[in-house]
Formats: sequence, C-alpha cells, structure tokens
Amino acid sequence: MKRRLLNLLTVLSLPLCVAVAALWVRSYWVTDGVGWGRATGAGTADTISIWAAGSGGGRVALLRVASLPLREAPDWVGFSYRREPPRPLDRPRPAPTLWNRLGFFVLEPPEQALILPHWCLLLIAGALPAWRAVARRRAGQRAARGLCPHCRYDLRATPGRCPECGRKLSVSPPP
Repeated sequence: MKRRLLNLLTVLSLPLCVAVAALWVRSYWVTDGVGWGRATGAGTADTISIWAAGSGGGRVALLRVASLPLREAPDWVGFSYRREPPRPLDRPRPAPTLWNRLGFFVLEPPEQALILPHWCLLLIAGALPAWRAVARRRAGQRAARGLCPHCRYDLRATPGRCPECGRKLSVSPPP
C-alpha cells in the first residue's frame, strides 16, 4: 500500500514539476493571473472579497483581500483570467532580508499575499521524482554487482533469496 501511494505521488509530482518549470520560463515574458471575487453587503457599504493567484517575473503570488470597498475593486467580479506583459510589483519592497533576496515576500493587510520564487516550487515538486530515480538507479547498480538491492548483502553464494533480509529476488545475480 505504501509503495502504491509513493508511486502515485511520484506520478503526480513529475508533471507538476514540468508545469512549474514551463511556467517559470513563461513568467519572464508574460504575467499570468487568475482571480475570483464575491461582492457582499447592500447599499453604500458594498464590499468585495478577492482571491487571486499569479505568475510573473520568476515568482508566484497568492493574494487575498478580505474586504475591499466595491468602488476600489478591479474591473472584474466573479472569475477572471488575465494575461499582461511583465511588470514589477506596484508596492514598495520590504527591508532586504535574506528571505527577500531569495525571492520570498509576505505582504501584510489589507492585501495579504505570499510571494514565492518558482525555483522553490520546482524543488518541492521535483524532490520526490528525483529521489525515486536515484534510488532506482542505485538498486540497479547493486543488483548488477551481485548485491541485494535492499540490504546490500553479497548474493553471489545464494542467488535465489537474500540470507540477510530474507527477500526473494526476481532476477538472479550474474555469476
């Protein structure tokens, strides 16, 4: 069961890794964004709640505005997708800390936002497939040298089953 779950997570994270890499390259030419908002209230106190996600300039931004007066709302309410030329952040940047230099930003209310660099998401999405590929390669190298792929016990004298860990081997090691 664990192996199937691990295989499923690997299969899902590999295309996600490729998509993040493509979005990262694209972000230097085009700023993409998707957002949705919901108007609430009645009369003159109308407000809008906005959720948005965007990619541009090598970064991914997740934005939430809890309560914005409707007169200050963007030109869309509901679901919207925008594509624009890249542009810098409109807000002043915070004090240059190590995290900010690496591309991480957190914007405080009224616009709560989390801004992450694409390389961070690429590392997260690519960690499991890379780990599984390295593990599979090492197991193949061990089998080619006549070692158990699980515990690395020398199997030249006992080709059918590993005497150390007790696992059956599907392929007998070379003579």
